[in-house]
Amino acid sequence: MSAARGLWVGLYIDGTAVAGLAARIDSLEIEEATLGASMLRLRLDIAPLGDGEWDLLSDERFSLLRRLTVALGQSGTADPAPSETINVFDGYITALQPTFSATRTPGSVLEIEAMDASCLMHLDERHREWLDKSDAEIAKAIFQEYGFGVDVEDSSPSRRAERGSLVQRCTDAEFLRQLARRNGFECWVEAKSGDPNAGPSPGQFVVGHFHLPRLGGTAQPALVLMPVSTTNIVDMKVRWESHRPVSWQSSHMDMQSRRVRSQTIEKSRFPKQGKSNRLELIQERLTAILPGRAGVRPLARPHLDVPHQEPELENLTRAGFEESDWLAEATVTVQGVLYPTILRSRRTVAVEGAGQLLDGTWYVRSLRHRWVAAEHTPRFETDAELVRNALGTA
Repeated sequence: MSAARGLWVGLYIDGTAVAGLAARIDSLEIEEATLGASMLRLRLDIAPLGDGEWDLLSDERFSLLRRLTVALGQSGTADPAPSETINVFDGYITALQPTFSATRTPGSVLEIEAMDASCLMHLDERHREWLDKSDAEIAKAIFQEYGFGVDVEDSSPSRRAERGSLVQRCTDAEFLRQLARRNGFECWVEAKSGDPNAGPSPGQFVVGHFHLPRLGGTAQPALVLMPVSTTNIVDMKVRWESHRPVSWQSSHMDMQSRRVRSQTIEKSRFPKQGKSNRLELIQERLTAILPGRAGVRPLARPHLDVPHQEPELENLTRAGFEESDWLAEATVTVQGVLYPTILRSRRTVAVEGAGQLLDGTWYVRSLRHRWVAAEHTPRFETDAELVRNALGTA
C-alpha cells in the first residue's frame, strides 16, 4: 500500500488494511488539532462497474461511521517500503460525497470526511452532576467510558459535595474542553504506534490526553530555513507584538468565608524557550517612554468564570496568563518529503537558519498534512502553526 514519490500511505478500515487503495488517492488532508477534533479529508478515484454501479459506492466498507485509520511513512527511491510508519489518524467517517465528472472516468471521485475518535463523545448532550471529583478525575472517567486509554495530568481541587457540585449540560467532548481550558490544559485523542486493533472500536489503541502542553523532552528534527541547499521549508511567517498582558490579576468573593480572594500570575509553568520573554523585550523601552509611570507593564484583569474556591481562581488566572504568554506565533509550510520524519502536532520542534532571534525550540500547536497526488508532480506538504514563549538574542 504505497503512494508514489516518497510518501507511503497505509489505509485501514475497522482495523483491516485495504490493499491497493493508496494508489487511488487523489488528495489527502489530515489536520491535527490541539483543543478540538482532528479532521481528515480524502478524495479517492472511483470507477463504474458496468452494471450501473460504482465500485467504492457499492462497497459497504465505505459507509458512515466506519472506523478509518491512516498511517504515513517515507519510502526511498530504491525501496518503496518505509523504515518507519506513524499513525496520524484514527477516527470515523462522518460524511461521504461522490462527484461525477463530465467525462465520468477518469475524474469522478469519492470525497470522504472523517473526525477522530473524539467524535464519539459528540453524539449526545448529557445532563449530569459531578461530585467529589477533580477535573482530571472527571476527564479520566469520561475517556474510560469510551474505552480509550488515558494520559491525564492530576489537577486540583476536587469539588466537595458540601460546597456544591459541577453540572454538565453539554456533550462529553465539549465538557472536557471546558475543563481543559480552565486549567490551561490541552485535550485531544491520538492513536498509538503499531498496527491498529481489528474491529469497529479502537479501544485503548486511542489515548485520551488531558494535560499541560509538554515543552520538555527531545524536540523533533529541525525545520531548516537556511542554507537553501538543505532547506525543508517552503515558506515561514513569524509575528510577535507588544500589547499583550504580561501579568494577570483576578479576584472573587468566597461565598463561604465572605472574604475577597485575589490572585496574581506573572510566571509560567513552562520552560523558557529563548533568552527574552515579552516583558524583558519591552520593559526598558517602557521605562524610557513613560518615565512618570515607573514599573508600568501590560496588565489584564479578566472577568473570569465564577470559581468555586481559591485553587480554581488560581487555575483560571494561570490558564489565561499562559495563553497570552506565547510571545511569537509562526506559520510554516514544510516540504514533507525533505523532512526526516512525519512532523507531528502537540510536540516541540527545532528551527534552524532563521537567525539567533528565531532559532531554537518551538511548540507545534496544530498542523495540516496535505498530499496531492493528482498532479504532474505529486506534493506532500505540512502547514504548521508554531508558538514560542521567548526569543533569542539578536
